[in-house]
Amino acid sequence: MEKRAFTIFDSQSYYSYEDYKEFCEINEIEPEPEDSNGYWDWVYDERRWSFDDMMCGLANTKIDYPLMITGRLGLWNCKPDIVPVPVESEHKTPSLKKAIKRCISGSDVEEFEIKFESGEIVVYGHHHDGTNVLHIRKLSKKGIKGMEAAKNRYEDCNPKDWWFAKIKESEIDF
Repeated sequence: MEKRAFTIFDSQSYYSYEDYKEFCEINEIEPEPEDSNGYWDWVYDERRWSFDDMMCGLANTKIDYPLMITGRLGLWNCKPDIVPVPVESEHKTPSLKKAIKRCISGSDVEEFEIKFESGEIVVYGHHHDGTNVLHIRKLSKKGIKGMEAAKNRYEDCNPKDWWFAKIKESEIDF
């Protein structure tokens, strides 16, 4: 079976000056020169709107089951593993939306990519020291039981490979 990988979102997407001029023309605005503050403000807005659109689409995602975030931080002096973070739906917020927010907020991540790779969602967070690589993985029934057992013992999860199942490509339709 072929394993597909594809990009769900990339904050480093390229927005050309030609696109900016077309935007200005449609909106009857005089375009500023390339590399001007006006152009870069437009690029920033386009990236933010693209991200907001993706996050809004996650409100209807089929990925709304218990997940776990695993991975490692890319620091200047080492690459430590993170403590696995269980993520569940809450108050009509799907678990995938919560997991993505968790992966990109509250850190020094400047640019990020969200990809589907080999049955999991991988978030690459680029920053001045390197790249954090975080995996959003689907918990199997055994994994959910293991997570609950760790939570009941007030312990950090120590997931095993058999705790996880593959996310299906067909579930990624946001």
